[in-house]
Amino acid sequence: MNRFKQIFSKLLFCIKICADISSLTKLISNSKKYDRYQRETDHSKNKQASSFKQDPAVIYRLKTDQVRTVHMRTFSGDLQMFYEVFFENAYAIAPAENKHPLTIIDAGSNIGLSALFFLSEYEIAKMICIEPDPANLKLLQRNLADEIASRKVKIIDAALCNNEGSAPWHQSSRSYNSRMESEKNSNIRVRTISLNTMIKSENIHSIDLIKMDIEGAERYVFEDDISWLNITRNFVIEIHRDEEIKTIPETLQRIGFTVTKLDSLYSTVFFATRN
Repeated sequence: MNRFKQIFSKLLFCIKICADISSLTKLISNSKKYDRYQRETDHSKNKQASSFKQDPAVIYRLKTDQVRTVHMRTFSGDLQMFYEVFFENAYAIAPAENKHPLTIIDAGSNIGLSALFFLSEYEIAKMICIEPDPANLKLLQRNLADEIASRKVKIIDAALCNNEGSAPWHQSSRSYNSRMESEKNSNIRVRTISLNTMIKSENIHSIDLIKMDIEGAERYVFEDDISWLNITRNFVIEIHRDEEIKTIPETLQRIGFTVTKLDSLYSTVFFATRN
């Protein structure tokens, strides 16, 4: 019964968010394909690489804050992220009770789904989207094209880390799992940047919300100077290693944040807000 209710709820969600019948048909059909792919795929490196290269983006017209053209791949995990963000409401938090336009940093923007969610929920003065993966960046730029053109959104092509330089990068067949890796396990190199350097270069003096989902690199960010937290009001972070699941919330609490673990089907997410 619970599974039936979940399927029915997801169907109603798809009907509500799709702006036309064509998009609804594609979303339902491709979601079924992705579910079947998850069950059947042999996760060998060869098959992963093959799937990754043969997964063109599909265009959907979706109703978020407005009717938008959103590009998502079928087999690379974009649909899973889409449901996590918009159906499961992974980032449904209240970063500000006052009405002033917000400054948001979206670290690990992927293809821009979390950014689209924030645009649908809040009035935004400025949003910085940080994403290093070349395949994700192409879709991120398409999905936020209007906001980039109006300068409401700026994309920084880099991986968040504890230094300025470069690092080996592993491109996973699941786009949300691409990450910094050892040279042996990496496909390419990407630019790295620290939060403090980025904040200084963008002349940011106050941050209403930071969202951080950077596939384990949060440990490097918290090894570095964390003075950026002094100007941050709200912080939502997905933590990927057991060690940091304990240490990062403790650090946040020690410097004055109230920390709450959010409900999530797929990940370990914490929300921290200033007392």
